[in-house]
Amino acid sequence: TIVMIYKGNFTMEDLMAFAEKQAAKFADAVARIAAKEFAKMMVKAGTSAVFAAKLGDALTPTKVKELLPTIQGIIVGSEKDIIGAMKDLFEKLEVGDVLEELVQPAMKKQLKSHGVSEELAVKAAAALTFETLEKLKSTIQQIVFGGVSDLFEAFNDFFEVLGLGDLIEGFVQPAARAKLVEFGAPPEFAAKAAAALDR
Repeated sequence: TIVMIYKGNFTMEDLMAFAEKQAAKFADAVARIAAKEFAKMMVKAGTSAVFAAKLGDALTPTKVKELLPTIQGIIVGSEKDIIGAMKDLFEKLEVGDVLEELVQPAMKKQLKSHGVSEELAVKAAAALTFETLEKLKSTIQQIVFGGVSDLFEAFNDFFEVLGLGDLIEGFVQPAARAKLVEFGAPPEFAAKAAAALDR
């Protein structure tokens, strides 16, 4: 087609067909990029690399075009109910349960990143059900996807609804200890200083 255009040996129909074909190729390329970025975002949030790969495979160019408003809203953060949108997306793509594949591992990752013990992080993730998720949806969305204004208050709600015990002992002290060590404090000092924290 390019040679025909160069030589001037083409019809308007040829030119239109060529333009449509190139536009379709470009749209497919953009869809593949969107799928890749979405899968990366899911790994960053806390899903496993295996699940992210499965999600990426399910996001074919056709599916991306079909679900583009939702995907775009999640990626750029304009979607107000990200977890609800993710639930719908997972169902349409038939890739698994949003609670098991995203919410539970994401919250486990967030808790551990703040110094919470593996045991408590696992317990917290397991305590998340669709019933408790409805109560904590806004809090979890802010913790996992950003936008939390008061981290203490957010985790306080989380601990209370899930019945995880004392917030100071389970979250504040481990978080303070982890931060002090991150800033270069000796582990012994960090543990002693964190243990002194109370309400």
